[in-house]
Amino acid sequence: MEIVSTRHGTYAGVAELSLQGTRRCALVVMQQKTRDAALNRATIRAGHFVKQWDPTRA
Repeated sequence: MEIVSTRHGTYAGVAELSLQGTRRCALVVMQQKTRDAALNRATIRAGHFVKQWDPTRA
């Protein structure tokens, strides 16, 4: 995951998500007011993607 400070003083980034070593997608984190908010947002969104990969989900 890479989070950077933008010229506007916000934070944004990209996280590469993989499953068993195979890259599945890139998750873009739009501008957030703080670095912690960007990390939290990425964690929540990544959780949503991972749930979709679970073959046992209903």
